[in-house]
Amino acid sequence: MDEILHTTYQEVEERHWWFVGRRLLIWQLLKKYYGSGKKAVILDVGCNSGFLVAQLQAAGYDAAGCDISAEAVSYGQNQGRRGLSVCVLPQLHYPNGQFDAVLCLDTLEHIRDDKLAIREIGRVLKPGGIAIVTVPAFMFLWGLQDEISHHFRRYTKKELLVKIQAAGFSIERVGYFNFFLFPLIYLVRQAAKIMPLRRRSDFDINNKLINYVLKNIFLLEIWLLKIISYPFGVSLLIVAKKK
Repeated sequence: MDEILHTTYQEVEERHWWFVGRRLLIWQLLKKYYGSGKKAVILDVGCNSGFLVAQLQAAGYDAAGCDISAEAVSYGQNQGRRGLSVCVLPQLHYPNGQFDAVLCLDTLEHIRDDKLAIREIGRVLKPGGIAIVTVPAFMFLWGLQDEISHHFRRYTKKELLVKIQAAGFSIERVGYFNFFLFPLIYLVRQAAKIMPLRRRSDFDINNKLINYVLKNIFLLEIWLLKIISYPFGVSLLIVAKKK
């Protein structure tokens, strides 16, 4: 990923509708698996500057994070965020079986050998540990963000299921999200192929009202994921347990 994009992430991660909604999804899942007061040991792979890592630590989790960008890690450390280091999947510098949970949030699509990366996530998990994985869905949604982020692919549910199960995981949950905004995102990306938009990335939203509206739509959808599932979406979620 370009360093300029890492910088954009650092600027918007706290307030952009996409990051806010995805964090809510992660909190819901962690509460389900570790809501009884257990102090889970958690690794966030591809943590950028460690914003979520710092929030996890503040909530009482023993959390660490790593990212390929030395600049992003340095930025986080300068913000006083602890437990951050530079790493390059599929070669993590942690011992076998160290973590209760590994978060791999929109990271696998950046890895050429994603099968090896998934096995490496399994290596650092304890037996019975949980991997929470999110990835972009459907190649027909390929667009500017995929190009500038140097993605290798977008996924289907079947493709990701096969790869995760082959790495020795059982599936706890699988499904799509970012469903409500799917038609809008699809139309914008199709239009951009005809009339390219002048922006650095999909995260360039300077209008606070637009961001507010999108954030609340996305938050409602994420909350509803506790009781319903969606037939498709812009993104894909898998929760898997190490056997």
